[in-house]
Amino acid sequence: MKKQKINIRVVAMEYAKNDHDIARAFLEGFKFALMNFLSVDYHVGETVIILEKGSFKNFKGIIEEVDKRKKKLKLKIDCKAFEEPIYREVKFSQVEKLFDF
Repeated sequence: MKKQKINIRVVAMEYAKNDHDIARAFLEGFKFALMNFLSVDYHVGETVIILEKGSFKNFKGIIEEVDKRKKKLKLKIDCKAFEEPIYREVKFSQVEKLFDF
């Protein structure tokens, strides 16, 4: 697999209208680099946010199972609209790991 070089400054300036936009674009570029060029390991008990379009977009889920071969996670999603938690299987690419800095 050929690695792509990303000039984050060019990406940031292309979308920037003010300093806040520059910072946001920089962070988006950094996040892209983290997710695509570094391997992200998922572990049971970690919290992720769902990125896919649909009814669970932007919901947080707790990892219940990790299938590295299929690159899928089984998530437990707590939704206040339902009494019981919802379980959903998603691909690694459909979620983003929440990092504590």
